[in-house]
Amino acid sequence: MGDLARYFSTWELICHCNDDNCPGKSTKPSAILLGGLDKLREFSGCAININSGIRCKDHNTKKGGSDNSRHLPQHADAADVVIQGKNVREMVDLALKIACFRYGGIGIYQNRIHLDTRPYLARWPKGMWRNQTEFLTYDEMENQDEK
Repeated sequence: MGDLARYFSTWELICHCNDDNCPGKSTKPSAILLGGLDKLREFSGCAININSGIRCKDHNTKKGGSDNSRHLPQHADAADVVIQGKNVREMVDLALKIACFRYGGIGIYQNRIHLDTRPYLARWPKGMWRNQTEFLTYDEMENQDEK
């Protein structure tokens, strides 16, 4: 059990750069993010690994994050996650059941997803989404490649 939320600890969500004075080590993640991650854990019934939580500016740059990344301490409302035993499509389907993610940001990567609780919808990459809440099917993605 975690010290920040039911299933998550400080260590999982702080910046993992090498700077002991890093602001990403002392910033607490958003309570909404923590609540959403706990719900995701409960809905999935599976362990969740946090690949990246809060990042200082330097660490974010090294990770290829945007200048206004939701991982940065001024937002502190993002996490890149892997739900054990689930593929990316299953992970997103589970995340879409949780309001703070459904109405916030969801990004798809090869083996993990980005979740954040920004106050507006954001989805990426664009070529994988039919609309804000539905993936393209594999056939639709292949047909896009042929055009």
